[in-house]
Amino acid sequence: MTYVPGSSGTSKVSTSADVALNNPADKEVLTYDAALAKWQNKQLPSSITGTGVASIIKLTQAEYDAIATKSETTLYVIQG
Repeated sequence: MTYVPGSSGTSKVSTSADVALNNPADKEVLTYDAALAKWQNKQLPSSITGTGVASIIKLTQAEYDAIATKSETTLYVIQG
């Protein structure tokens, strides 16, 4: 799946050859299934855990873009 901001024409995630959507709904995310070689929609987990993630920050794209140095241990959630 490739997204090119400002490119001419229109495209939809749902029409990408490497995306398999099944009844998309609110609060879902795309996850990659290596066995199928496709991105699939899944429910957003109630909690996210893992090694290396120390904090999760919710912000707008403009706020994210304004961060001069991004932390490798922070999960940035862009919304809006």
